Amino acid sequence: SIVNWTVKYNKAIIGSITAVLLLIAIFSMVKYYLKIQDKKAEEAYYSVYSEYEKLLKTEDKAKADKTKLEEEKNKTIGKLAEVYNKFSGQTSGKLALLNEGHLLFESGKFEEAVKTYEKFLSAISKKDLFYNLTLDSIAHCHEELKNSDKALEYYEKITSSNFDFLKDVAHFNLGRLYEGKNNKEQAVKNYKKIKESYPESKIVA
Repeated sequence: SIVNWTVKYNKAIIGSITAVLLLIAIFSMVKYYLKIQDKKAEEAYYSVYSEYEKLLKTEDKAKADKTKLEEEKNKTIGKLAEVYNKFSGQTSGKLALLNEGHLLFESGKFEEAVKTYEKFLSAISKKDLFYNLTLDSIAHCHEELKNSDKALEYYEKITSSNFDFLKDVAHFNLGRLYEGKNNKEQAVKNYKKIKESYPESKIVA
């Protein structure tokens, strides 16, 4: 059954989805997103962004000195906040805010991450490339904070958004959370929605 299938592969799927969200989906769109921007804002963003990429690579390769890594993360978070404060009206500044949210999430500062993501959402349109991605990130923060009702609220927002991007993932997460609440009817409904509306999704592949 769909329920049994999702229980069996839950960890593997969530792991792969998280990797896609935090690495590929964001960084693959940055150059396109910054196509026409204020030069100073773009330079400031890329200066910190390069540090951000190095930080991610360092974390992937080794976690030998966790204290030093956290110190570097906090420095980068501060620099990203400075870029946003200086260039909040530019796309580069807004992207700095988004990446600040991701680093806060990675540092386990979930409440701060939610506030930062919410600020980013208020600065962009619902038609923005990163809108659904940010809703998903907020939902994951609420899951980490053990607030499943809030997480459900944000996953639902994705399913009713203007883009199909991440809707299959949102239905999967809705099903997973409803299953955790012993609401099998809603769980199965969301799992079936993936197969019916998103047959090409990797989740059902």
